[in-house]
Amino acid sequence: MADAKPLMKRAGVGSAVAVAVLGLSSGPASAAEEWREVYGAQGEDVMFTSVAAGDSENVWALGAQYPDDSDTPRTYIQRYDGQEWAQEDLPADWTLKPEVAGASGPDNAWAVGPTVDGVSAIHFDGTDWTPYEMDAGLTPNDLDVLAEDEAWLIAEDAVGDTRAVRFDGEIWRDWTSPPAGANQAIDGADGDTVVAVGSTSDAQPLAALYNGTEWTDLEVPEVELPSEIASATFNDVLVRAGDDITAVGYVHDLNDDDINEYWPLTAHYDGESWDVTVDQDRNASLEAIEDDGSGGMWIQEESWDPTFVHHDSAGTVTRDTPEIENYDLSVRDLALVPGTQAVVSVGSSYDEGDPDVPTGYGVVLASGL
Repeated sequence: MADAKPLMKRAGVGSAVAVAVLGLSSGPASAAEEWREVYGAQGEDVMFTSVAAGDSENVWALGAQYPDDSDTPRTYIQRYDGQEWAQEDLPADWTLKPEVAGASGPDNAWAVGPTVDGVSAIHFDGTDWTPYEMDAGLTPNDLDVLAEDEAWLIAEDAVGDTRAVRFDGEIWRDWTSPPAGANQAIDGADGDTVVAVGSTSDAQPLAALYNGTEWTDLEVPEVELPSEIASATFNDVLVRAGDDITAVGYVHDLNDDDINEYWPLTAHYDGESWDVTVDQDRNASLEAIEDDGSGGMWIQEESWDPTFVHHDSAGTVTRDTPEIENYDLSVRDLALVPGTQAVVSVGSSYDEGDPDVPTGYGVVLASGL
């Protein structure tokens, strides 16, 4: 394992939340381990952009390397084998910047992102990474890998329209797309229970379900917006079953001083109706959600200097804000390591403050790894 800078922690226990609101399963509480830096790419000119986990011996931190301050990215992947991190051997001319990634097992991982020529995907089959061509006009927003013959990409095309692309075991194909605006995140329990989320043209949260045949609007109740310029959106979704769907996001508005304010938005669907909550006591955007492997979930607050909020199966909340001394963190993406209670996140660290010549490095954070 690479040397990592020491982390300072701010962790505490919040008030209990209603189990039903977030769809938490009943059962004994499971204490979460603190978040810490498990890999730092100091001196490697690397920024991590996505993460995927197949099992406890196959965890990938994916990003791009910019050698000698070059503007041309070089695809860069670190793999954790259960003991240590090691760089994957990839062709030197690959320029894919993996914006989204996912895996259904140790021999089925995908990543998608832009290249100098357009957009590509790469696939890991347990031995090698192989490139696949994609529509050059896509902007990938999220990826969910369910099986060897079932992977979903949610994206926007060159004019901003919502696009769903599905891998069927042979090629990536344009698929029936969800309602316009449901393009921020996608997650599925199986091929007949896939949910895409985002926001409507009326600035309201949006969720749509693919049932194996068609997309249907799940009719999220309208959120009361505090002003004419306010908006509400879902950033991410966790789908355990058709009657257990949890989405997170924010309500946004400007205060009297024209400063951005965000209120956490959470919603749970039980197969018949939604329970929607806006927390007006906190100024934060909920960026990501992931299963915790024991009936609870992790929710990421903010992307800059994030707080990881753990809701255990009993509804108890703990909060952990990892810090790297003298650095600010920019974090994206969460991935549960299957068969464990470990959760991994990736991103980059930057010099604190606003130096004239900022420097940074790719970082991998984890709880339980």
